[in-house]
Amino acid sequence: MIIRPWGSLRLARLIPAAVVAACLPATSAVAQEPPPIRGTISLEGTTNAVYGAARVIIVATAEGARHVYRVTRDLVVHGPKGPSPLESLREGTAVAVHFTVAPDGATAIEIDQIGDDGLAITEGVVIGLDHRRREIRLRLASGRVETLRLTTRAAAEQSALNVAEDGTVRVIVYYTDDNGRKVVHYFRQVS
Repeated sequence: MIIRPWGSLRLARLIPAAVVAACLPATSAVAQEPPPIRGTISLEGTTNAVYGAARVIIVATAEGARHVYRVTRDLVVHGPKGPSPLESLREGTAVAVHFTVAPDGATAIEIDQIGDDGLAITEGVVIGLDHRRREIRLRLASGRVETLRLTTRAAAEQSALNVAEDGTVRVIVYYTDDNGRKVVHYFRQVS
């Protein structure tokens, strides 16, 4: 029978724990960065300022937050046409901005004007959403079911919708009428 002193038994238990701890990578909360945001994101708000020469636009959300976007040379603006895309945007115009995020800031790649001169608006309950076929089926307040075409960007941006307790998903859809066919440029869920 072998009798070990207390000290060596304690040491025998600590050695495996020390080996495991040494093998784990060292992490630091300061060194970690948030995961990158990929793809295009949309935000709804009103134009607060447009600086055409600097190619910058500031958009304020309903919550009051201001977002600054650089504008690409190939910016697409849906709404009234002007000599340049930014000239049709005025302070206070309701817009949906489609943008990408990079370490040096957000860049607007498409701006949809909402309302009179821009995209039309309708609200309904989603009864079908097909990303592959780029279609959304809505039941409108009148009870009529309508199938609308999604732009490639709208189909890609909206990946998940939260189903309400009553089993429905209500959305507001922003669309244009292209030759008698409604084409959705942007939609968002209504809580």
